[in-house]
Amino acid sequence: MSVRVLLVEPNAERAEALASVLRDVDEGCVEIVHAQTLEEGVELPGDPIDAAIVSIRARADLALVADVRSRSPSAAILVAVDRVECELVEAARDRGAQGIVVHGATTARTMDRTLARALEGARMRRATDEIVTMISHDLRNPLNVVTVAAASLQQGTVPPARIEAYLAKIRRAADRMNRLIQDIVDASRLEGGVLAMHPTLEPPAQIVDDVVAAQRAAAEEKGLHFAAAIDGPLPSIWVDRPRVTQALTHLVVNAIQLTPSGGSVRVTARASSAAVRFEVADTGPGIAPERLPHMFRRMDHGTRGDRRGAGLGLAIARSITSLHHGEIGVESTQGAGATFFIVIPTTGGAAPGTA
Repeated sequence: MSVRVLLVEPNAERAEALASVLRDVDEGCVEIVHAQTLEEGVELPGDPIDAAIVSIRARADLALVADVRSRSPSAAILVAVDRVECELVEAARDRGAQGIVVHGATTARTMDRTLARALEGARMRRATDEIVTMISHDLRNPLNVVTVAAASLQQGTVPPARIEAYLAKIRRAADRMNRLIQDIVDASRLEGGVLAMHPTLEPPAQIVDDVVAAQRAAAEEKGLHFAAAIDGPLPSIWVDRPRVTQALTHLVVNAIQLTPSGGSVRVTARASSAAVRFEVADTGPGIAPERLPHMFRRMDHGTRGDRRGAGLGLAIARSITSLHHGEIGVESTQGAGATFFIVIPTTGGAAPGTA
């Protein structure tokens, strides 16, 4: 993958020396854009940059680091110095720099390591910022429901006949917040390889019944036709039942959220080639063809005009399915709904392990 690096150095000879080192990092994979001089300021290129190397010689040059950071907040920034001066380097870090290179002393190997660390740091910062933004948004909605409903109950403005409905609304909002928090915990455990699995022999029909029963109220509240179907007798499967239920629930919750009122969501289980196939079909807007390969990536929200929680649900469902040696996927025609599926081997297959 090509890395686009903005090189800010007013001296042509020094700029070429840095560019030569960059070209040796990974031949053909670094695109170098040379900026205008420090004195005249930097004109950032039209296309996004992945990283910037900014030469600084005095504290006055630090404003340029902050300028690049403000105009390209997702880029990794290195500062190039003649010699390491702790005070200057620390000041550069305070303004957004993530590493240093030294003119005349930085080899391709050193540049490779330094640039890689800076790019990874920038990626982690972007991911952290994104997840914090999404979590704050997704927690705020149910929290507002709880706040408004609780205030109405406290003020006595709710008719007696509606009190139970308000309490149910508070409970559903609290459940949504709890699911989001649990998703974050599970995603962390999956990445750390510490999500324990406890497989037992389970009937697929019961898993479907559990998921449908838990989500029926949400579907009915939205005015959806919500149904389940078991196609013929099904063999038992060797699974961690709560985890498979969790994975299937993520698919059902997405379908309910994305299907307009009056539409339908159908949960099906059927036998399929020494496996059981769970399907969640909706009549929502469907998914653009170019997005289909990316639907199960963490933080990927697709282009169905939606927000998928913190972007963790589908990724968690994929990981749980993988731990059961299964397959997860989606079939969709844009404008004609989508069908998500999970395929789990029957008892003849290998039992799931632990993450």
